[in-house]
Amino acid sequence: MKLKKFILLVLFSNIISISTVFAVGITLSGPETACHESVHEYEAVPGDTTFSNVQKMWWKCENCTIWDPLTEDWIDSIYRERDVYGHSWLWTVDVQFSQWIPGRDSAKVTVIIHNGNGYKDDFIDVTFGPPPGAAAIIMGSNVLDNCIETTNNYSLYNVGSGWSLNGTNWTGTSYLSLTNIMPTSVTVGSSSSTYSGQQTLTAPMIYKETGLSGSIQCGTENITKSISVTRDKPTYHTQEIDDLPYSPGQQVVPGSHRASAEWNGEGITSYSWQVQSGISYYTAQNVCNFTMPSSGYSSIWLYGFATNGCGITDYPARFTVTLGSGGARIASIYPNPSVNELTVETKLEKRADHPKKQELIADEILILDMLGKIVHKSSPTESVTKITKNLPKGKYIMHIKFKDEVIKRHIFIE
Repeated sequence: MKLKKFILLVLFSNIISISTVFAVGITLSGPETACHESVHEYEAVPGDTTFSNVQKMWWKCENCTIWDPLTEDWIDSIYRERDVYGHSWLWTVDVQFSQWIPGRDSAKVTVIIHNGNGYKDDFIDVTFGPPPGAAAIIMGSNVLDNCIETTNNYSLYNVGSGWSLNGTNWTGTSYLSLTNIMPTSVTVGSSSSTYSGQQTLTAPMIYKETGLSGSIQCGTENITKSISVTRDKPTYHTQEIDDLPYSPGQQVVPGSHRASAEWNGEGITSYSWQVQSGISYYTAQNVCNFTMPSSGYSSIWLYGFATNGCGITDYPARFTVTLGSGGARIASIYPNPSVNELTVETKLEKRADHPKKQELIADEILILDMLGKIVHKSSPTESVTKITKNLPKGKYIMHIKFKDEVIKRHIFIE
């Protein structure tokens, strides 16, 4: 029994010893990209930090050379062995990537160690040239308006490590004019006031690597941006009557009203209006304040125009407003602003061609928030309606609905 325990103890001890021996591994670290003629340091780190189990070591280089301090020369492989006179372990080596062979765009650095029971190795494949990925991108507008003397600013963004503009050599195709040229930015305009079309801005980038041999250039890349040079006249994109969206043939009450148009287009220099003859009005930039007569007109029209360096708009903002049948429906809301109670009063203002007075009661009253959500709904039974509602402070739109018309008004809750 004692002999059996002794044998088991010896076997267990040997297993521990063998496991300790085979625990030695190796990890190689260093650059994965390199320029031709550059020199970089590579380091091998054994798994056993005492180094006591290492018996032999090899360094090998494919398409590169290693500096051997014993021979004081660049060679493609180095061998070291324990207890050999003059030998010492090389845990760091200098590698030179100068043996370029046509058709070969990479090298390989390998380290191997032997611990008496087996080999462990690690290697790094080294690609010649800059690291993968774009050198940079050009940030700035894709459109340059050529109707007026406008310019756009462009700049380099996400510039990769080691990359820079080759001098200050921004370039542009023939109809781009470059000014304020800097290593990371440039101002771009058009060299012809009549041109429209696609042009290209280019930033020639250069890659320089800094290693043990100093700074070495080994890569270039042209970063480009396509710019559309345009000659667009203004175009309208929203129209409003009394600060609410306009719809063709919209009905209004007699009195003062406000028509406005917002325009697309760069560099608008002036606005103008044409209004139907006999209508009183005055203008202020993109706004036309007009008076709707209570008689003599069933409808009136207004045209709005905008001008920039390319000329006056080809398509004016057209407004046509009408009086409601039998007269103009009038809605009064008070007080406005209000705290929590509003009074809505509706009446019909007679027209000359409809002298008979008509009672006017709205079919429905809605209150909507600015997201379009209905927060109040009621059906009046009289021409004067009181609405009591605890609403959060802010701006709302009231819809006062009739059979053939909706009157919209802004209301404010304080």
